[in-house]
Amino acid sequence: MALMHNIANKLTMLRFMLSFLFVAFMVFDNLYCRIFSLVVFLAAAITDLYDGKLARMQKQESNYGRVVDPLADKVLTVTAYVFFVKETQYFNIPAWLVSLIIIREFTVSGLRTLSLYYKTELVTSKLGKLKTVSQFIAIITILLICIINLYFTNYTVKPLPSVMIIINKYVPITLMVITFIATWVSGLDYVLRNKKIVYDIAVK
Repeated sequence: MALMHNIANKLTMLRFMLSFLFVAFMVFDNLYCRIFSLVVFLAAAITDLYDGKLARMQKQESNYGRVVDPLADKVLTVTAYVFFVKETQYFNIPAWLVSLIIIREFTVSGLRTLSLYYKTELVTSKLGKLKTVSQFIAIITILLICIINLYFTNYTVKPLPSVMIIINKYVPITLMVITFIATWVSGLDYVLRNKKIVYDIAVK
């Protein structure tokens, strides 16, 4: 019960619930659900911005937050990536690219969970902020592109403008490649900073 008196943990739990709401809206391929998905994602991103800051300011950092906070992020971002791959009528985002991002995300999450189990303190990667920013920018931008595509496809008699065809071809894949690079560079930095701990856990 004491955990839920922690405001940062409440924000984390709210983001976790928003993540599943985001999943529910992304299932339905229509304009209004995409708009709701974007709104939910933005709300979740705001909670991600403040929960960690509040925990540090109020000195209320906890193992609960260390596990659930990144897990909520993973549900949110991984769901978006999977659905972007599905948008084959507009985009050319390959499944292997998304798979490698997902592998990195859950590998680091697994390492973080193991460190808590072995009561070992991990050194955080400063590049993690860059990774998070690149992911959020990519997802927000691609969601906006999805909304525009659905508007022209389902609510106008005009064909998709040529500028949108160019945007669909180059912008989403470029953003995902940047996200892939930022995600893996930060992941490798995370492992290298904690290589002694990784080794100690491996041999236990």
